[in-house]
Order: sequence, then structure tokens, then C-alpha cells
Amino acid sequence: MVKPFTSCKSLFGRRLREARLRAGIAQDKLGVMIGLDEGCSSARISRYEGGIHEPPLLIGQLLAKALHLPAAYFYTEDDSLAELLSIYGKLKLPERKAILKTAEALLNRQPSCSRNPKRSKWSKDSRLRGGDEGCGDR
Repeated sequence: MVKPFTSCKSLFGRRLREARLRAGIAQDKLGVMIGLDEGCSSARISRYEGGIHEPPLLIGQLLAKALHLPAAYFYTEDDSLAELLSIYGKLKLPERKAILKTAEALLNRQPSCSRNPKRSKWSKDSRLRGGDEGCGDR
């Protein structure tokens, strides 16, 4: 489910806080892990989490690495995709390849609709409903 948000800053901050708490890392420790000065690390991380400041991309990448996440996790609007990215980031390369193969197989199983040629199975309406409901073979 996509939660409404007011800006990328608050989205980044919400995801950062969730990931940090899930990892059980204090704000000051996380800041030091990415190279911030110990004296200001807690305040900087707090500002990022609160959406007061948005970190530069490089800091976002360092935070992602410290939390064992892909950087994309912090920027995606979709909570389900964020969770998938969180899981994906913890997997080894063979497991990642298996997930991609599974996703491709699921994609190839999607029925096409020969009864309504104007309605593409990839239309926006179809994707939002989880398939092409014009087809009776689901």
C-alpha cells in the first residue's frame, strides 16, 4: 500500500528511521558509521529522519550501505516495493538471480486478451487491478 507523503524529505526520513530502528542502531552510532563527527552525528541523523534536511545522494548511499539496504529503499513511494528492496538487499547474488527469474516467470504467465485487442494487458488500469480483467482466463 502506498502511504501519502508530503515530500521526498519526509519519505526519506521515514524510511531511514524505520531501517535504523529495525537494525537496532542508535542515531549517533549510525552517524559515526558513515563518517560523521561523533559530536554532531546524532543531530544530523535526527534532522534527516525528521525531514528537516535531505542528505546528499552520497550520504544516502553510505546510510544504505551501513544499514545493509539498497539506496533505492529510501526513495521508493511504494511500501511493498520498499520491503522487497529491503529483503533483496540482504540476499546473496544467486538468491537475487532466483528472485529475478521468478519475477520474469510471473510476468510471462500474465494472460493476454484476444477478445479486446484495444485493451493492452499493460495498460495502466490493468496493472492497477492486478491483471487484464477483460480476459476470462484468470
